[in-house]
Amino acid sequence: MEFKETDISEIQALLIEADRSEELTGFVYPDDSSRKRIAIKEEEAIVGFFTPRQDPDKVWRMGAIYITPDFRGKGLGSRAIQCFMADKDGRAFIEYSNFASKKAYEKAGFKKDKDVPENAGAWFINY
Repeated sequence: MEFKETDISEIQALLIEADRSEELTGFVYPDDSSRKRIAIKEEEAIVGFFTPRQDPDKVWRMGAIYITPDFRGKGLGSRAIQCFMADKDGRAFIEYSNFASKKAYEKAGFKKDKDVPENAGAWFINY
């Protein structure tokens, strides 16, 4: 899988669609052009994106990950996580109700680090 930062105009419709989804509302920032966004492609078509960032302690996060409904269940999210994080220490906070993200991160080799009951979720790490 190849990763190249994507211009916001190329994925604006996907950003809006993702921001309307129950799991990602408030995490996508569709109007913020300063955020790094990387397209997820299948047969040259953009079918999703992720928004990576590096925390001050140098550990990476994938940020919001979105795959269009027609392409879900094909392993694209977990493959993107696995490939992007292959040579990086990574973490993700996943809400307990977000079963798809939990499955994708676990498939990519992440393990639950600790529960955060007051936030109704858990941190997952790959290091």
